[in-house]
Amino acid sequence: IAGNSNSSITSCYNTGTVFSGGGNIGGIAGVSLSSITSCYNTGTVSGSNCIGGIAGNSSFSSITSCYNTGTVSGESEIGGIAGSSSSSSITSCYYLKGSANEAVGYASNTNIDVVCLTGVEMKGYVTVGNSDRTMLDLLNEAIPGSNPWLARSNDYPWLGF
Repeated sequence: IAGNSNSSITSCYNTGTVFSGGGNIGGIAGVSLSSITSCYNTGTVSGSNCIGGIAGNSSFSSITSCYNTGTVSGESEIGGIAGSSSSSSITSCYYLKGSANEAVGYASNTNIDVVCLTGVEMKGYVTVGNSDRTMLDLLNEAIPGSNPWLARSNDYPWLGF
């Protein structure tokens, strides 16, 4: 979607493979210096360092209401949501168990609210506190006044344009 982004990225997705021999590689943005909201990645993302399912590098930025199911691989700073994050906020985000070893490969001064889920949980119910909720509800509740996410039977949430 973007190599380096100084602007907001909202309601988009990637299903293709993203590969580079270098760093700062993400399914949605290589480097985010603004915000990424209501986006998802299902494609494979690979490179050397700072490799993330949503953003390779998130600095002075926010990532909200996003998810990743694509495999993320590299040599260092690898995360299901972000490879590296500094002075940022990553909230209400989810990544598929087995797609990466951790949510964020390296973090400094970053608020992180990311949950690793199985495919069954992502397509169905997630236990939050004492109640079962759908990932669809959790993604939509992160964006007050907006419901960009829709559900299909036994499938991952998708964006309704």
